[in-house]
Amino acid sequence: MAWQLKKWVRKLGAAADAVTAAELNTYKVLHKAPKSIYKGQVGANRLRIRYQELGELYQQLEFQLQQVRQVLLLLSLAQKILRPEFLPSTMRPSDRDKNLGQEFRRNTPPVSSQGGKSRNRRKKRFYR
Repeated sequence: MAWQLKKWVRKLGAAADAVTAAELNTYKVLHKAPKSIYKGQVGANRLRIRYQELGELYQQLEFQLQQVRQVLLLLSLAQKILRPEFLPSTMRPSDRDKNLGQEFRRNTPPVSSQGGKSRNRRKKRFYR
């Protein structure tokens, strides 16, 4: 019976040591928790305030951007309406300028689909 009692005492001692070690490790991890939690709360509050300020700033910038777009739209419309009146007649496109591109296309030889050099093109050069 004494031997059984001694065995139980050893087991209880080992269990007590395990509980003590667990308590020390838990203390090491959690004793800084209140400070960390407080820092997290302060940081979250600051972030919430900053986010609100940025939201207000974003709304202001969005409103200003809308105003700038409206002004640019009005300027574009005014340019379309007023531009022909302010251009001198010499600067307005004439029929001769419009036909210039067509004359260029007529006088330029067609480009071959075989990389630029073909027999037909060579023959044209000899007979020109």
